[in-house]
Amino acid sequence: MKPAAIVLAFIADDLRRAEMKRVWNAETPSFERVNGARVERNVPVPPPPDLATTLDIWHRLVGSGRYRAAPQGWQSEWSIDHQRVPPCGAGEALACPLMARLAKLHLPALVAAGDDPYSWMDAGYRRGQRRISVLAFDCTAGAEFAGLDLFEATDAAVTAHGYDGLFRNSHPGPLAAAVAARDIAAAALTSRHIPPR
Repeated sequence: MKPAAIVLAFIADDLRRAEMKRVWNAETPSFERVNGARVERNVPVPPPPDLATTLDIWHRLVGSGRYRAAPQGWQSEWSIDHQRVPPCGAGEALACPLMARLAKLHLPALVAAGDDPYSWMDAGYRRGQRRISVLAFDCTAGAEFAGLDLFEATDAAVTAHGYDGLFRNSHPGPLAAAVAARDIAAAALTSRHIPPR
């Protein structure tokens, strides 16, 4: 069955995670570039390995080896059980091919960029995440679908309600979800891209 419309929501860190074959001790599908083509790896997805086989003594001394509230970026990858396949930054190169694939569907579509909650705890991390979101939006130029940046609405809600009012354990809470849903619905219904039925 062909969908009537598509809403593609992402956070910038999704592109970094696309570089991994294992994230937070969970195996995931991954891609490698072979002779210019993207080749899928780690499929079918295997069960997670025993942490005793993936973490060395320094991981055990510095990190817990399992997910906990921790800094993002290299600290998170190093202290928690991550395994990268392509080099750092390769995930960003997936943004434009993904948008091109979406455009080929010729369906009404809305691309919505959210932000990792850690963006409100570290200004340097936020700058990096914003750069990647802009890069992804640049890939929509000339496409027949709309882009929606949720940062300003989320930032205003954080200012009004505080970090703990929006986020739960480094994930969006009910209020953050409501802010995103409100803006996505408004953008979808007021643009020509996803007209109301």
